[in-house]
Amino acid sequence: MLLTELRTLKCHKKEKVKYFNKKFTSILNKFIANVTLDDSITVDYHTKALPHNIVVFVMREDKATLVENFTEDLSVEKYLVSIGALEHETREESKSTSKKA
Repeated sequence: MLLTELRTLKCHKKEKVKYFNKKFTSILNKFIANVTLDDSITVDYHTKALPHNIVVFVMREDKATLVENFTEDLSVEKYLVSIGALEHETREESKSTSKKA
């Protein structure tokens, strides 16, 4: 049950990565109480759950631990916000949503 929850968890485009990381850690902590997962498995689940625009950069760094992955995805998100990449996507999505309404 917890493995399925961990596997299906996704970070939505508008969701801040730090909040997603908290949800991921919360589920992982419940899981770890029963079974220990290898770091490579947890990193894989975490990476696959990230939005595409962030996961591309995180996968390039190929971090071995979840903590390193958390640090990397937060820095990538900050970078994307600083260059306006995420804000631009949000504006484009809201334009297309308002046109449909």
